[in-house]
Amino acid sequence: MGVSFKAWLERDPKQRLKSEGDRDSSSLQLWWDRNFYPNVDMIINDLYSKGLLEKGEYDIKIDW
Repeated sequence: MGVSFKAWLERDPKQRLKSEGDRDSSSLQLWWDRNFYPNVDMIINDLYSKGLLEKGEYDIKIDW
């Protein structure tokens, strides 16, 4: 889905969803995993700007 990096950083992960009703916390976790994430470039740039990631070439392995 992709959201802005600012929205992603500001969202409280424990905040319930309006449509969640009485569902358990696993549905909230599933929503975070499937629907609420920024573009990976935004995360990499943030880590680099904070000095947590060195400049270079990286491979990202996604194992489904």
